[in-house]
Amino acid sequence: MIISDRPLSEVVPLEITNQGEIVSQYEKESIKDLGLLKMDILGSRSLTVIKKTLEMLKKNNININLSKIPLDDKATFSVLQKGKTLGVFQLESSGMSSLLRRLSPSYLVDLIAALSLYRPGPLDSGMTEHYLKRKRGEEEIDCLHPKLKPILKDTYGVILYQEQVMQVVSVFAGLSLGEADLPLYSGSPAF
Repeated sequence: MIISDRPLSEVVPLEITNQGEIVSQYEKESIKDLGLLKMDILGSRSLTVIKKTLEMLKKNNININLSKIPLDDKATFSVLQKGKTLGVFQLESSGMSSLLRRLSPSYLVDLIAALSLYRPGPLDSGMTEHYLKRKRGEEEIDCLHPKLKPILKDTYGVILYQEQVMQVVSVFAGLSLGEADLPLYSGSPAF
């Protein structure tokens, strides 16, 4: 998805695919060079399942307001801590289920961390193990530099998110967050 303050037809060449979708003829690097915002939005069958479930419930006079579902429900986190995730989008694989049992999530931020930890990079580098040990107090949290503490305090001294990389670059290189984001997309070996 490309976001612009003007009609895209005035900014980039567009075409219609065989599936009827309107797409840019430019690659993502050119889109960014034009100052446009490109967002990768993944489709999910799970959203359709949720929508249809809500519609079926409504036909039976059961109305559920998704925005009223608490994000800190203890019973829900108890189930997740046991690794009972069958049918839960992005959490149902056996590996993720095992990670959740070891992570013992109690808050939404723990689930967000789990989604980042269960990737080839963190798993292969040992980052996931460091995070788990530090969360449980089995390993000292070492931020390497005092300026990193506010950036890494919520992730136990582990750089887990792209936003943290941007903050580190911003702090140590004196760049704005927008400028700090550019090397991440250029494939720069600086990281």
